[in-house]
Amino acid sequence: MPDTAKCKCEEGAPKWLVTFADLMSLLLTFFVLLLSFSSVQEAKFHELAGSLKGAFGVLESQTVISVNTAPPRPNVTVIQLRQAMVQREVAALKSMADSLGASVEVEANGNQLIVKLRGRMLFPSGSGELNAAATPILQRLATLLATTGGNVQIEGHTDDRPITNGRYPSNWELSAGRALAVLRALQQLGIPPSRMSAVAKGEFHPLVPNDSPANRASNRRVELRVELDDALGAPDFIAALNAANQS
Repeated sequence: MPDTAKCKCEEGAPKWLVTFADLMSLLLTFFVLLLSFSSVQEAKFHELAGSLKGAFGVLESQTVISVNTAPPRPNVTVIQLRQAMVQREVAALKSMADSLGASVEVEANGNQLIVKLRGRMLFPSGSGELNAAATPILQRLATLLATTGGNVQIEGHTDDRPITNGRYPSNWELSAGRALAVLRALQQLGIPPSRMSAVAKGEFHPLVPNDSPANRASNRRVELRVELDDALGAPDFIAALNAANQS
């Protein structure tokens, strides 16, 4: 009886399997790299870099990889220039107000620049319509706001005398109308509306007691509270600005 033919098969895994395994390893390495680069974290990056250095020899042993996570610092010269521009515009605003016989006060408090505009300069008695004479002041104010940047809250204030015309039921509505009138004027002068908001304060936040015509005139005002960034809101700049305004 003839011998059964023996199958001549090579021992071990087929040759194609070696190539396939190499390909899978390379693909796995590629996707691990993609995953690591999608969310760079310094500690994981260094750990991965060390592993790759030993596995592939693609990095020199002296190679140092540094990931800078600190926010960029503003240039000191730029900060000083902005501060000088704000001081110049504040001085120009006050000088213009003095020349027009108007009353404008500017002070800095914390991270806010507060501008107080007296009501007689801006509005006729009992009205929310801006005087034409207020236009130069508002134009200068718009230049100041463009220099400072930051959000602006516009507050309307009145004295405590009840309003008697039919357009405004109370001082709440009158103060709101005046704040909105200033907001609209500044918008037309180029201040983005996204920076501004209007608030009605009525007669409830007087600067002085409402016991004389002069005091009531002081309490009729529009205040602008401008938020300053960290550079402009630095304590030394706030102190220098207040000192200049008091001189």
